[in-house]
Amino acid sequence: MKTPDQILNWMDRKIWSANTWLETFGRGTKKQRPELDIEHREEDIECFAELRGAYVKALERRQSQGGAA
Repeated sequence: MKTPDQILNWMDRKIWSANTWLETFGRGTKKQRPELDIEHREEDIECFAELRGAYVKALERRQSQGGAA
């Protein structure tokens, strides 16, 4: 089973990867990809950021209730 730190690091890497892709292939770059691909990466970033926030809140709630993290 993965630890909470491993899960958070995985989410951070996914967000970083999508941001790097946008910097390389997003709007206004020399290697711009189709708009639909760009929109999908932006949606990925939003979803992972939201999931990460919810995961952190759940961990904080668990810790405040005395549960193991």
